[in-house]
Amino acid sequence: MWERITNANLCAIEVDGFSTHEANPEQLARDALKNEICRRYDFPLSRLPTTGSCETAQVRRFLDRLP
Repeated sequence: MWERITNANLCAIEVDGFSTHEANPEQLARDALKNEICRRYDFPLSRLPTTGSCETAQVRRFLDRLP
């Protein structure tokens, strides 16, 4: 998601597929690095598993918490 006037990124939502994320140590390491980068720069990141449910509600809560 980005800010319309400045085109600055505001947040990211990533969908993590079970077959590529849970079963792949290299992908898990990349995800951990991405998580750390986002944490250090206070950049909101939400991860949604493809095996989950209630994604709409999760996305709404995540977006409602944005400044």
